[in-house]
Amino acid sequence: MNYFQLFSDGASFNNPGPSGAGGVIFDKNQKEIDSYSIPLGFATNNEAEYQSLIIGLNRVLKLNPQKVDIFLDSQLLVFQLTGKYKIKNPRLKPLFDKVKFLIQRIPEVNFFYIPREKNKKADILAKKAASSN
Repeated sequence: MNYFQLFSDGASFNNPGPSGAGGVIFDKNQKEIDSYSIPLGFATNNEAEYQSLIIGLNRVLKLNPQKVDIFLDSQLLVFQLTGKYKIKNPRLKPLFDKVKFLIQRIPEVNFFYIPREKNKKADILAKKAASSN
């Protein structure tokens, strides 16, 4: 089975402000197979979180995944994507829709909220990208 784990994070200095996306992808053996640190320009923290997830999903989709577990330190994203929260900010709706479109191409997707300490590498990569704007 093509199983992967995606750890994703977004950062925004001054919120809104210079922002970045960071993420790490692991295979079924917990081996890191990809990572990214991409400046996003001017955005809010929540926009950066969604944009980082979109980048990570696009990378995972190239691996023909059957199952993906997604780990985020944004409770807002996890709760919006699992239907526990409604999307009130109209700027997040198109990003939410893009994530929903991408995950339809993966047979099994699970979202997990984790504390920032457990998302350290993605956090570092996102902050590095935000500071390079």
